[in-house]
Amino acid sequence: MAKKELDFNFNYIINIFKRRKKIFYITFFIVMIATVAYLFIAPIKYKAKMVVEYTAGDSSNSSSIGSLASMATLAGVSGGVSNIANEIEKIKSGPVLTKIVEELDMVNKANNNKSLYAKLRGIEFTTEHMINGLLENLNISNIKETNLIEIKYESKSQEEAARIVNLIYNYYMQINKENYIKESEEYSKVLQESFNQISSQYEDINKKLIDYQTKNKIDISAQQDPMIEYYAQAYMNLIKLDSEKSNLEMKKQSIENNLYELDPKTKEFILENTNVNSTINSIKSNIVQKQIQLETLKLTTPNAPQIGILEAEIKAAQKKLQETTTQILSDDLKYLAVVDKNKYEEYIQTKTQLELFDTLKESSEKMLNIIDNEISSKSPLLYKYFLLRKDKTILELKYTGLLNALEQENLKRTFYKPKLKIVTDVSIPQIPFSPNKKLTVVLGFLLGIIFGIIMVIFKENTDKNIKSKNEFEGLFRSSDIILNNIEDSRKIFNYIYKNNYKKLGIILTNPTSEQNRISDKLYNMLNQFNNNIVYLKPEENQDLKQDINNYENFKKSEYGLIHFKKYDSSDYILYNELLDKKILLIQEEKTDIEEIENILDKEKNIVTVYIKK
Repeated sequence: MAKKELDFNFNYIINIFKRRKKIFYITFFIVMIATVAYLFIAPIKYKAKMVVEYTAGDSSNSSSIGSLASMATLAGVSGGVSNIANEIEKIKSGPVLTKIVEELDMVNKANNNKSLYAKLRGIEFTTEHMINGLLENLNISNIKETNLIEIKYESKSQEEAARIVNLIYNYYMQINKENYIKESEEYSKVLQESFNQISSQYEDINKKLIDYQTKNKIDISAQQDPMIEYYAQAYMNLIKLDSEKSNLEMKKQSIENNLYELDPKTKEFILENTNVNSTINSIKSNIVQKQIQLETLKLTTPNAPQIGILEAEIKAAQKKLQETTTQILSDDLKYLAVVDKNKYEEYIQTKTQLELFDTLKESSEKMLNIIDNEISSKSPLLYKYFLLRKDKTILELKYTGLLNALEQENLKRTFYKPKLKIVTDVSIPQIPFSPNKKLTVVLGFLLGIIFGIIMVIFKENTDKNIKSKNEFEGLFRSSDIILNNIEDSRKIFNYIYKNNYKKLGIILTNPTSEQNRISDKLYNMLNQFNNNIVYLKPEENQDLKQDINNYENFKKSEYGLIHFKKYDSSDYILYNELLDKKILLIQEEKTDIEEIENILDKEKNIVTVYIKK
């Protein structure tokens, strides 16, 4: 008889837990006891916290004259990336933590108080070990959507937690100031060298200009020509644009290199899909033409009403160029957003800035050519004078710029302002944050339920015995007789009497004392009805002659009852054909399912007796 599949419905699952509730409760209480024990033995930890505000303010290095950020603003593109993440890394950097390790003498203390494990392993603690230990308990994070930074440290000691947080802040401030002053002094030194060189050149050009003017009797009105001033200013702007464009090009190249590393096919894709098309070139050409018209009007007719119109048209064209460039790149590089969204956005912004810079540079170069041609069309004598005036003005701008930068840098160094300021100072924590008793109990409760369920399922799957009448009927068939307990054995007698069976065999699926008692009770009842019944309980290794005599007596008798401790025993083979009916005893939680299946597959006409627990 093939075993059927069980129907795993809700009631079946409930019955499983009813049968296994003992193991569930035992597991649950063991987990809860372990949870409570953990609360008693778990080390108490305290967390100290300080909140600081990142200002970035005046302490930033002034070496960023004509910086990328300022040029992006000039070009009409907003940008700028927060430096808070960089500052957080500086706060927990090696130099800061090394200072703390040294001040607290952590290496010597650790080596003088080694655990047994460290002694057996021969571990010698170093500064690096201590820094790693500090980092494990240190948490520095940016409070979302603010410029505030939280510095938190966990320790078994309340005082140590607060002290380390305070030391981290103080040493960061000290090291940051020392680094800034050092960088500022180096930068000032470079500025001073450049200033000295420009100052010397400026003196030389002034001397040349005076000599040339005196020698050639140049009219004083030539010195006030606005073209000279405009030319010098435009020339300086062009130098600035070249510098900023070079920075943008390097930034773009760096981003592309990063993208190529993510995907080798990306390089080919970018080269094929990010070339500026004719639409962008047309917009750029229009901006350049209008810019030249505007600058020419400002130079020749500063009060012309068309100046305002041209400025508005240029602004609109620049906005259109920015939007068009962004749209084209966004359409071409959409798949890159999946690869690295931040790099994708940064790349598009950088490319857009470069397009705007191109228009500024081209218009400046063309205006310089126009003015240069205008000046050269005059007399050679005056043209040479204009060139000297141009050089003087350019050097004067450089001289003034470097002098201002040098003075500003010295002032900034004198009035140093730190990037961080305390919002909430650290204090000694009074309440431990670990272990969290409420959370631990809740987790223990949940784990108790989970492990209880796991143990129930494990026990259910590893227990191959029949668990319930419903399971038996679900796997095989309905029982012919159901005994609520071993005292209910008369049901078997009534079944035998009703069907007038004379020679019977009882198969014990698990020869327990209960099944033996049922067999004995059945014999007593049958013996009361007919005292000539032969009752056999064969034993293994019984005398062969005795076995044959028992067999002959059983064969000759009209009534007989024999019980088999095993279905596949030698006695079963001997008596099988003499029996009118075979009775299979199935005991709840003690009879193996495979054994039942084996018997029922071979014996088609057998009485099943299910004995409840």
